Amino acid sequence: MLTSITTSQFTERLIYLMLVDGHYRKHPSRLHERLGEARLNVVRAFERIGLELFAEPSDGMFVWARLPHVEDSLALAEVSQREGITLAPGTVFRPHLERSPWMRFNVSACEDKRVQLKLQRQVAGKVA
Repeated sequence: MLTSITTSQFTERLIYLMLVDGHYRKHPSRLHERLGEARLNVVRAFERIGLELFAEPSDGMFVWARLPHVEDSLALAEVSQREGITLAPGTVFRPHLERSPWMRFNVSACEDKRVQLKLQRQVAGKVA
């Protein structure tokens, strides 16, 4: 098996030009903008649906929220997983995996209307 610790001259030039011309700098800047818009959209959607926000984030890709009258978010995550929607229950972020009503939502995933509809139906009591 051949191995190498160097890269091709083409790849090195390409990366050099991306860094020098500012293409790379522009890319994260655009991603940051899009993420900010997504975060704002998701926060507003969650408020409209009736979720309680832990705090309104000013940055980042996650929003912590809870559904009213849900004391263990793990059950909701399990039901949602069977429907093809992956949610992150707060339990997995606790040191001893204690029950938690809070969930961590990825804002880019939660812009999906299926996720919002699932949460809306859960708040309305139409889903187990």
